[in-house]
Amino acid sequence: MIKNIFITGKPRSGKSMMLERIIGDLPKKTGFITREIKTTQGRAGFELENQKGTRVIFAHVDFGGSCKVGKYGVDIKALELILLESSDYSEDDVLYVDEIGQMQLLSEDFRQVVLNFTNSQNIFLATLSQVFQDDLINDLKNRNDSLTLDLSESNMADQEGFVKAMIHKIRKARKYIAKPQLFTFENNTAILRSEHGARNLSFLEGVWSCDCDFFRVNKICSHSMATSELSARIIPAK
Repeated sequence: MIKNIFITGKPRSGKSMMLERIIGDLPKKTGFITREIKTTQGRAGFELENQKGTRVIFAHVDFGGSCKVGKYGVDIKALELILLESSDYSEDDVLYVDEIGQMQLLSEDFRQVVLNFTNSQNIFLATLSQVFQDDLINDLKNRNDSLTLDLSESNMADQEGFVKAMIHKIRKARKYIAKPQLFTFENNTAILRSEHGARNLSFLEGVWSCDCDFFRVNKICSHSMATSELSARIIPAK
């Protein structure tokens, strides 16, 4: 079932800003946001801030050392300090990372934290670099439990609303799954008796479809996710 949502887009498309607005509305979360450091001469570097309010400068044009990406020196130890404070989270926290990109992937600890978050039972939100190619980024986008959204200036409001709705839908789907008595399966159809009335679902071309309004618009909903997950558990594969 979908529980990882990855936001990609061109540089400066607003990925970080959108993610920050989304997690800002959440009472329980663990992760970090990346912000630009700007001077009168332009962008000078990047700082990270986690859920505890800890801030570190992660990359800067004035940093020396061997870890360089373009004009920026990268402080791997600063990143790993943030990672250490993000290693302890509860099962109802939404996890978030901004971003999974070239600088961050210089750290093996960062790669492991991303895998831990992705493989956890928690909802995980992350921004992905669109200009840097890496096997980990490709693997994340190709997972069955992941959804990748392409962000642009024209669709930002719609995508932000969709992600906020999906957090609620994932949680709702899990509540339905915990109550299998709400479902009736027959042949390639299912009925889910939700709090809003009966939802009719059908299995066509390997996908569960629902008659609710959210599914009509988005081709996914809490009912279809729950039905897909539950049917895989109780209906033997042919």
